[in-house]
Amino acid sequence: MILYDGWFYNFRELIKTRGEKMRDLSRFKIRLEEMREILKSRLKVIEGEGPRYAGSEEVDIANYMNEMDSLYREKEECERTLKRVEKALKRFEKGTYGLCVDCGKEISEERLEVVPFAERCIECEKKINKVGRK
Repeated sequence: MILYDGWFYNFRELIKTRGEKMRDLSRFKIRLEEMREILKSRLKVIEGEGPRYAGSEEVDIANYMNEMDSLYREKEECERTLKRVEKALKRFEKGTYGLCVDCGKEISEERLEVVPFAERCIECEKKINKVGRK
């Protein structure tokens, strides 16, 4: 019974601490929601913005192709970032925002300030990037 009481007490403290952490991180949720709206707006603009092809000269064709390529890359980056932002907001709903998806440790607030949609702590991110480079 004592072990159970001690476990229950520790579990209660863990929940309390996690709740306090969620309150501390709520500013990131606001930031993520703002980012989501900005990205969605930008995607609408990109999709309606398509480059205009004006003529048949080689310079016009080259400019058109460059503009198409640029818009395509920007659209891809916006979509990729939007997915990461939405995943972070889902982690907020689950109560796991701010915890590394690999090791479960807390992601530092400094890292979240820079990358509010970060899934991993800096140590796990370094491991992934190191493996990816090989």
